[in-house]
Amino acid sequence: MSNIREDTAALITAIESIVSEIVARMTDRAASSQRLAFMSQNSPSPATIGTTTGNSDENTVASVTPQPSLALQRKSGQAAWDIVSQATKGPVRIIVEVKPATTPGYATLGTAHENMPAILSDNLAVEDAVITAHFGSPASSIESSKSLVHTDVLPYFGITATLPEIESLASDDRVVSIDL
Repeated sequence: MSNIREDTAALITAIESIVSEIVARMTDRAASSQRLAFMSQNSPSPATIGTTTGNSDENTVASVTPQPSLALQRKSGQAAWDIVSQATKGPVRIIVEVKPATTPGYATLGTAHENMPAILSDNLAVEDAVITAHFGSPASSIESSKSLVHTDVLPYFGITATLPEIESLASDDRVVSIDL
């Protein structure tokens, strides 16, 4: 019985740590949202990236900087630039937050009638629906190839994805946030 209590306490501590990190990242995103809006409005158009500087004395080429989509910027904040930068070099490990289930089981979360098995099942169903839409079905078949990891209690999953897959996730209304 004491092992169960110790395991439960360790699990709760780990979840609290993850939630604290997520809250910190979301706070950071909110603080930088104005800067991102300014950057996206004033960034060069794709037609001007990689063109010459126009100076006849210096016929140099401007550096090519990949630009995240507006959808990815909204869902990743400042991390969108890091995600795109890393994803241009190859697949990237990301953490995806999905909208929690709106089922009766999930409605019991935090109440005296909390139904944890139903909550876990609901979260897994929501995560699997997003994963299937963007990576194929069934989700269990991609666990090893994409290093898929589900969280049990929270509506998050970790996966290794390419830039087109990340951009596709960013355009999905069920996805709340994408982070490294």
